[in-house]
Amino acid sequence: MADTTDLKSVALTSVRVRIPPQASIQIMKRSLEDAMLIVQSNPAAYVIQSSEEDFLYKGSCRDLKKRLKDHKAGRVSRTKNRRPLQLVYFEMFDSFSEARKRENFFKTGAGRQFIANQIQEKDASS
Repeated sequence: MADTTDLKSVALTSVRVRIPPQASIQIMKRSLEDAMLIVQSNPAAYVIQSSEEDFLYKGSCRDLKKRLKDHKAGRVSRTKNRRPLQLVYFEMFDSFSEARKRENFFKTGAGRQFIANQIQEKDASS
């Protein structure tokens, strides 16, 4: 059994989600222009939402600031026809492999539930 003493846990309805302790978590709803002023050029897992709020793009990258510029400029095929976009959630990591694992989690059922809960909590507190 893997040692999970170094992981934070977050309860979601009937699902427990483990967040790596080294992840720097940010929940926001900002345009890509505003987000680029805030984020760092580190590996990250992130979620982008279309302005119609019907589409969530989950991704990971080695340099979040550069990747957001690519999304804004329409150089990402999955998001270029859905602009304008908002960065709604991201987690910064020390390595790209950790960010990639987190992206894969976001694409699972539990990950989608986690993201939906984070967005709902942010909307409720705004």
